[in-house]
Amino acid sequence: MISFNLPLLVFALRNSTILRYLIFETSSQIIWGLVLGVYLTAVLFVNRKQGFLLKKHALWNVVQGITFILLYIMALIIMILLISLFVPRMYAIAAFMSLLNHMNQFYSILLFVVSVSLHYALYMILNSKSLELPEEEVINQPKMTIRFFLAAPSRKLFALLLVMLLSFNLYAYIGILRNGSLLQAISFDQITVTSHRGYSYNFPENTLVAIERAIEVYTDYVEVDVRVTLDDEFVLLHDDNLRRTTGVNQSISQVSVETATALDAGIWLHEQFRGTTIPTLREALELTKGRVGLNLDLKLTENQSYVIPDLVALIDEFDMQYQVVLTSTCLSCLEIAKELNPNLQTGYITYRITPALLANPLIDMMSMRSTFVTQSIVEQIHQADKKILVWTVNSRGEIERMSRLGVNSIITDRPSYAKEVLFELTADQYIISLLKIILN
Repeated sequence: MISFNLPLLVFALRNSTILRYLIFETSSQIIWGLVLGVYLTAVLFVNRKQGFLLKKHALWNVVQGITFILLYIMALIIMILLISLFVPRMYAIAAFMSLLNHMNQFYSILLFVVSVSLHYALYMILNSKSLELPEEEVINQPKMTIRFFLAAPSRKLFALLLVMLLSFNLYAYIGILRNGSLLQAISFDQITVTSHRGYSYNFPENTLVAIERAIEVYTDYVEVDVRVTLDDEFVLLHDDNLRRTTGVNQSISQVSVETATALDAGIWLHEQFRGTTIPTLREALELTKGRVGLNLDLKLTENQSYVIPDLVALIDEFDMQYQVVLTSTCLSCLEIAKELNPNLQTGYITYRITPALLANPLIDMMSMRSTFVTQSIVEQIHQADKKILVWTVNSRGEIERMSRLGVNSIITDRPSYAKEVLFELTADQYIISLLKIILN
């Protein structure tokens, strides 16, 4: 049956939900190679005594395949035309996918019956030389007994196939653990995109101009870093030292807010940003209130947790407790903030999760580097009724992997690009979607 059904094998591999799932989870080359290996083994076995039939056998499969492809394409075109004419546009995609599923089931049965019947008939005609064998030679042909299949060559073949299957399963399992499952992929509407340090890809990080640009590209959240000055005022700055972004080799905790906000924090990136200064947190709250979510990455130590009441009071002053997310590596800072205002969302920045963290009622989210995140980690966090934020995700491959894993928010330097990639994964435009369904 396998050797007579190359068109059916190819069709099943392209349209079977389970097989397509396996292809996405692992590698299409591995799946196609495995199927081709099984097919060639079957063909060689069937034609082991009549080698001259191999070429005709393969040619007949190709002819059948081309014929069935043309018939299938014609059926798809007719179905699209009928749906376009008689089904309302808002229901067209759902109707098409439903009819396509039914058509694929019917076509699989058709392929099996027609392909096997035609191929077997041709095979018997081409193999008619066997009908001319003397009666004694036909009677004395070796029987296909269990002992035959347990012969040394057969055992080696079965062992090889078993090793291939086990290797494939192991590869698939590791791939799912690392890269996630398409069946668990979160939808575009559920994934939020957070712009890292403002729009830091093209603008000086942690500045008002970078925040404004992130808002313009419709990011869901803007992530900024918060530190305190010598006089315990909150400013936006990632590094403890001012040297990288301002040229002043001094810790932010050793200068006053007046001195810090007078420094040029834009010229280091490009001359066009000369005069861009370090903003205070108050200025950032004024700019973002009612416009975009704000992820405040608190660059504080345990010894600086005494400033948290002032931070919470500032957020409450702007009535932004539902708009702001607090993240930090300072666990006590987050716990104090949550106790002062339970409406604030808190996210702990960590490299690993523990049962204690998952059970902590004062922590709502886990923030992790994307390269450390696996399917198991995402599942554990979600089972604990918490969310997971991942950083810093800039490449298409990593964005798609995070989508498959089902993370809640992607922190990226390229928010517009991330949204574009996520949109492409879930776009449901009318005719384009129908064509994508066919081509995929």
